[in-house]
Order: sequence, then structure tokens, then C-alpha cells
Amino acid sequence: MSDENQSHPSVPDGERAWWLDQPENVNRLIKVLIAVGVGVVLADLFYHKHGHFGFQEWFAFDAVFGFAAYVGLVNSAKLLRKLVMRPEDYYGDGTAAEDATGEEAAHD
Repeated sequence: MSDENQSHPSVPDGERAWWLDQPENVNRLIKVLIAVGVGVVLADLFYHKHGHFGFQEWFAFDAVFGFAAYVGLVNSAKLLRKLVMRPEDYYGDGTAAEDATGEEAAHD
């Protein structure tokens, strides 16, 4: 097992090297996902769609709409994070009990 980890310096000693720890496997996975995505979009040319609205029958509408929804969701999550994020020590440092004012409670 140590032989596997010597070829992958990013894996700490004593830990198992997973298949996604190798950059060539990550690149291969990305290429496969891109090929599947292009194949699905090209398959859009070979069948007739029956949409409720005219724009739903446009070429690659589903792919473009899905990508736009994904980007919108990620961007709205970034904005929401700014609204609801609390300071790192919001619940105290964990070493002492604190009351509502932030003062340390007496330990008698």
C-alpha cells in the first residue's frame, strides 16, 4: 500500500489513494462528462419535441435553461451566504459558558 502512495505525493502516509486522487483520472472524468453533454445536446436534433410553449421546442433549450438555472442557483447561494453568515466565534469559543450578554458565567 505504501507503493501506491509514493507515486501520489498528495496522499498522506497511511491513507489509501483513491481513483480521483490521480489528476489523469479527474481529467478523464471531465472529458467523459463533456462528451455525454455534447451527445445529449446533439440528440436534440433527431426527435420532435412537444413543448407546452413554443420556446420549449427550440434547439438545446433544455441544456441552456438547465445551465442558466444552475448558475442562478449558485449565485443566489453566494448572496444568501452573505446575509446569513455568522462570525466564526458566534457560539463562543467553547471553553467557557457565556450568558446572553457575552459575559462569562460564574463557575462556583
